[in-house]
Amino acid sequence: MTWAQATPAWVVPSLVEFKTYGRMAFRLEEITGCWQAVGQCAAVCWLVGLNCTTPMTDSRDPVTVEAAQREAWLALGVAAGYPAATDHARARLGLPPFRVVAGSRWWAHGVWRTLSWVVGDRADPPIALPVLAEDGSVCPGTQVYAMPRQPDAAWWRACEAKRERRELAEACQAWQANHLLAVDLDGN
Repeated sequence: MTWAQATPAWVVPSLVEFKTYGRMAFRLEEITGCWQAVGQCAAVCWLVGLNCTTPMTDSRDPVTVEAAQREAWLALGVAAGYPAATDHARARLGLPPFRVVAGSRWWAHGVWRTLSWVVGDRADPPIALPVLAEDGSVCPGTQVYAMPRQPDAAWWRACEAKRERRELAEACQAWQANHLLAVDLDGN
């Protein structure tokens, strides 16, 4: 199956942008091992049908814009440090609470950023995308590079911790600014 066949018609970014993002997310996960990239890949896999369950609720609901919006808000709640909305949604489906472990907030941030981008709630892609020419080639000077994971290096751990704090703080601000909408979307 091609990206064009697998990508839902309602996805807001262009097919080329979504395909580029998907490929980059998988490559980023492979190179960095970052939990955020793993969450991004979980969202992409659900969207294109490689995983039949939703990333946050493990539901087998069809891939719809409404399901993506719900999953994005639930992921935002976990990323922002408020997993109760996700636990409530999982309880309605007869599932145990979302298991928060090391990396869960960062993983959920990847899910939220991906799904909020594809439904059009955010204009900026979760990963900076290169500029593509009409023929699909990358325009010189717009390439995107990833730093291989180096957990033994103090500088690498410090940079990752700083980026994680900054991006999770952004998630917390988004949750607080939109909490009523998130509750309404969850049916409470």
